[in-house]
Amino acid sequence: MNASADPVRGLLHQLHDLCAHAVDPLEIAAALEARGLTDRAAARFRHRDVFSLAEELYARTPRPALNTGGPCTSDHTARPGDADRPVAPPAPGAAAGARARPSEPAEPTVLLELPADAGPVRSAPELERE
Repeated sequence: MNASADPVRGLLHQLHDLCAHAVDPLEIAAALEARGLTDRAAARFRHRDVFSLAEELYARTPRPALNTGGPCTSDHTARPGDADRPVAPPAPGAAAGARARPSEPAEPTVLLELPADAGPVRSAPELERE
């Protein structure tokens, strides 16, 4: 198949490194748009838009097979109460006492740094009453 019969092949060859390292088609689409490729230009490659062209480039790029290597060979045996133990030491600034529990979603912690002259801080319900 020559380049005129398969217009995507030449583009795939030019962008091979980008396509090979992309983690999803949106990464390729962003790079195409950053290079100035528009939906009109994508039509020359027989695609309706940059996103469908990026999906084809992603799908046609050979990738190394994932190393599944068989079952995990960890020495660790699960014990009762393991879910209540922290997975890793808390990061600086993390909420003290946070635990990894698959059955309970973690609550996000929001820290705000306000200038000293910012005035009183009101909660969201107070703002809604106004």
